[in-house]
Amino acid sequence: MERMMNLTALFLSFILFTFACSEGTKKTNDNSALGDNDDLLGDSDDLAVNDADFAATCGNGFVDGGEPCDGNTEFCIAIDPVLYNGGKAKCLADCSGWDTATCDEVPHECGNNVKEGPEACDGDTKNCVDIDANKYSGGKAKCLTDCSAYDTATCDEKLPVCGNNEVETGEICDGGTMSCVSLGAYIGGTAACKNDCSAWDTATCITEEMCGNDVLNTGETCDKGTNSATKIKNCVEIDPYAYSGGKAKCNTTCDGWDTATCEELPIDNDIVPTDDAVTDNDNEVPDTDSSCIDACSPQGSERCFNETVQTCAMGWEGCLIWSNTTYCYLNTPAQICEFSNGDAYCAYDCTSECTSGDRRCNPTYIDQVDDCVQGEDGCYYWAYMEDCAYWGMICVDPGVAGCDYESTEVIDTIGSSANYYTYGDRLKGNYFSCTSSRTLTEIETYMSFNGYLDITYAIYSSSSQDGTYSLLSQKTVSSNSGSGTGNWYSSGTVSVSLTSGYYYFIGVFFGTTDDISYPDPTYYAAASLNASPLAFGSHLGGGESSSYASLPSTISSIDVTYGYYMRLTTE
Repeated sequence: MERMMNLTALFLSFILFTFACSEGTKKTNDNSALGDNDDLLGDSDDLAVNDADFAATCGNGFVDGGEPCDGNTEFCIAIDPVLYNGGKAKCLADCSGWDTATCDEVPHECGNNVKEGPEACDGDTKNCVDIDANKYSGGKAKCLTDCSAYDTATCDEKLPVCGNNEVETGEICDGGTMSCVSLGAYIGGTAACKNDCSAWDTATCITEEMCGNDVLNTGETCDKGTNSATKIKNCVEIDPYAYSGGKAKCNTTCDGWDTATCEELPIDNDIVPTDDAVTDNDNEVPDTDSSCIDACSPQGSERCFNETVQTCAMGWEGCLIWSNTTYCYLNTPAQICEFSNGDAYCAYDCTSECTSGDRRCNPTYIDQVDDCVQGEDGCYYWAYMEDCAYWGMICVDPGVAGCDYESTEVIDTIGSSANYYTYGDRLKGNYFSCTSSRTLTEIETYMSFNGYLDITYAIYSSSSQDGTYSLLSQKTVSSNSGSGTGNWYSSGTVSVSLTSGYYYFIGVFFGTTDDISYPDPTYYAAASLNASPLAFGSHLGGGESSSYASLPSTISSIDVTYGYYMRLTTE
């Protein structure tokens, strides 16, 4: 019995060993089918497997077949961080997206003038050009009442501008040239865009009938007919720096020369050939006398001919000839040739009203901004750009015209030059009570001195008239005077808010000048207060006649007997 069991175990071991060897052989054969070349798999992703390679099976718990989800959940903020700030969303039953009913939306209230959450805007306006620079040229757009977008009904849509070298809606072309062959029905020539950008000007295109009629038609460089004057040309005349001899025939399309028969100059030879280089090896061209007569004088002079600039230059035969330099009519827009003071040049056949880039306030409609634009004829004219009144503004022109709110600038003068004092290291100014909130934009002081002087323009504030005034703002300007006579010196532009109900000291701090003979400046004052009210309040008096080594951080004393001479600009 025990022997039988041993035989059985031995038989089973043999069967298992045989099966394992068979599988090993099978695997070895599979690998050998690939050989030593791994390119069947390679490093390419072409065989990579992804979810989209499987058919979508909604409900299997796997995101496949391009599904956005399948039975799972997602944080709402990951779905749309602009719209949601919390919560989780379940996948929809059809796996087409997320059920955001359980998401916490970002709080937003249309109409509170604060852009929140999904709002595109809220109570504001935006330059139409910033919305879509390709579609709008000007105007401003208000936010829609539902805060979903800007109302572009007030935007100025861009109109096609012929002459800006951009083919826009409604234009066939805009500047540039086109091969006439590509336009059809022509065998050669180059067409320029018409002045109104409506089509290509085919006046310079060459037809089959034109090429070969022994007439040099518009657009033709030569003519392949029987007239040697228009059919043959010395290669040196075509390009004296490329060819040393030979003659060229007109090409088959009459828009250039066939230079295959031209004798080229050596690459490193930049010498213009002499008359001896000209040979007559074309039997169709009769022999000519090498002598010639100048057609123009002096060399280098210019003239206009058929809207072309021509220059008097040395021809191949050794005589002066008129040579075409610039074809004005081929420019875009087309130009004419004008001659003045011995110079010929291309010019537009019109007169510009303005210079490109200029803007102005319209002299008739004072709230209208005009822009200087190029017309179809190439000249520049004033054109409507924007109506400032629409926005409750006016047109202002501080150098470049534009819309701005009407200025409420007022300049108040305090004190006078009736009295003067000469001292250095002083803080001099005036105290004021503010009854109308405004912005201080400039401080001017009236002084006289020699040489250079650093002037610090300082503003102090206090909540009570008799309290301590603390330094609010300061600006130092280095000034120079060589005359020693009285003059106004400015802080330049400043911006300090003056708030109604507060009290202010506005003045200047100065040391001594660099003039050894006359180091102390002279300042001026009136012996009384300003009687009339100021734009922002009233004058309380002058102050701070003590000597200071540096600008103090606080001050307090008020002298009601005089007014320091200064000018204040507020708006």
